[in-house]
Amino acid sequence: PALLAGLIELSALLPGAITLCIWLGYSSAQNFLTTCGEARGIGSVSLYFTVCSGMMIVTRLFAGKVTKILGNAVLMIVPMVVIAYSVVISMVLVAFAQSFSALIAAAVLYGLGNGFVQPILQALVFQLCAPGRRGAANATFGLMQDVGSGSGAAIWGGVTSGLGYTVTYLAAAGCIAVGGAIHLTALWPKLRRQQAAKPLTEATEAEES
Repeated sequence: PALLAGLIELSALLPGAITLCIWLGYSSAQNFLTTCGEARGIGSVSLYFTVCSGMMIVTRLFAGKVTKILGNAVLMIVPMVVIAYSVVISMVLVAFAQSFSALIAAAVLYGLGNGFVQPILQALVFQLCAPGRRGAANATFGLMQDVGSGSGAAIWGGVTSGLGYTVTYLAAAGCIAVGGAIHLTALWPKLRRQQAAKPLTEATEAEES
């Protein structure tokens, strides 16, 4: 337990749970979109991943600047909004996609959404943890992402074989939506309490000095 406490940073678990849900949902596309496209007669499915990755790279170039301009308010609300609309909708599009253009539209939406969400969540990890625990917090956040991505093959493989691709991707969208719910009901209130307590702490420190 002492070793585990040294490796796992508890303050990173809420942002980590959100990224776990996101990558668990996306792993359905990572592992089974090619076979889904073949079954539906959609060609060049590999371009979905190219477009998705390209959009994430472009978005992440601007995510940090947007965060600095808008401040802490964007850190609290943007991930929930983006997850709820952009990323979830992209998985719903994949669930019912019957054409190459529908897959590309889904790739653009997912790339935009995840490109903003991941840097913002990582910034929140550093905001929530103590300065001396940032290494452990970052490792905990990365671990949760790896668990979500790595466990998806087994989970969605069973769902696909039993219920088909449409149900799989709708379930993946629901999984990502759970991440948005965690942000709205748990992480956001925690951030608001932290922001409310910060001025009081600074005032106390000023009085003591």
